[in-house]
Amino acid sequence: LRAPLPLAVTAKGYMPRRLEATPDRAELVLGDVVLEQGLVLRGRVRDKAGQAIADAQLRATVSGMGMAMGRRVTLEGATEADGKFVLSGADPGMYSLWVEAPGFAASTSQVAAGADAVEVTLERAGSITGTVVDEKGAPVPAFNVMATDSDEKPNWRPAWGEGSDGRFELADVGAGEWLVQVKAPEKGEGRVTGVKVRAGVATDIGRIRLLPGVAVRGRVTDSAGTPVAGAGISADTPGRFMVMTRSGPRAVFTDGSGAFELAGVEPGRIDLVAEHPDFATGRLTGVEVDAVRGAADVRVTLSRGGRIEGTARRRDGRPIERAMV
Repeated sequence: LRAPLPLAVTAKGYMPRRLEATPDRAELVLGDVVLEQGLVLRGRVRDKAGQAIADAQLRATVSGMGMAMGRRVTLEGATEADGKFVLSGADPGMYSLWVEAPGFAASTSQVAAGADAVEVTLERAGSITGTVVDEKGAPVPAFNVMATDSDEKPNWRPAWGEGSDGRFELADVGAGEWLVQVKAPEKGEGRVTGVKVRAGVATDIGRIRLLPGVAVRGRVTDSAGTPVAGAGISADTPGRFMVMTRSGPRAVFTDGSGAFELAGVEPGRIDLVAEHPDFATGRLTGVEVDAVRGAADVRVTLSRGGRIEGTARRRDGRPIERAMV
């Protein structure tokens, strides 16, 4: 028997449509497919003085649940010379509208599909510059840098970028007080608090010194004490931003005896996460990492994971193939 194929038809400015069709021999004939135009987001982008901002970039994104339900995930567009914009093809529901333009701080807001008078005001931005060096004062060749609003105001967005040869610049940072975090492979994190940014001004925070990271060693076993080979080990630092882990210690895998060595870990308190396809994820919290000795003889125990089984069906009782659960 030929099984029906789930299909999705999409076009810019229209709502997506899902349908099923059964191939007839080597061909699949759909016939006419009618798409609905969908809802529209209309509005205008201006600066604080009321002047229109042309060519501002816009992106409206639905929630993760909307993605799972097959809704159109992202609408994109730009403003015209008068600052006005139209984003079409939206499904009913709420969207997160992100707007950016050179020289201005980015803005996010929640809007409903079908809104026809969205007003977005962008504020003039400044920038943050600095130099990253190692424990000997030499420039660090590659690193990530991130700035987050100390007050976490409404519509707050972090600014982040990458540097090379020790120098970095974070452009289009909103006016206010910021926390700057820097991370490089096999180095501890650098932090500068209370960085004050003014509109139209480049704020240089000088040199940020990164100290070497240290090693965490240990072993992964199951609940019976048997070594678990091939388990992935990574480190999380409680209270730190996940984006900074992009340049943190890379995940390593246990050897045949279940042993591992995770290098480049920042001294302090960390959580160790162990993952293996045959086990539930294991987490060891509050591991103290010494600035000189690191941490040794760390034991992570994994337990056999269970599983959830079921059948996804339509209202008429027919099973649904390739459904996202």
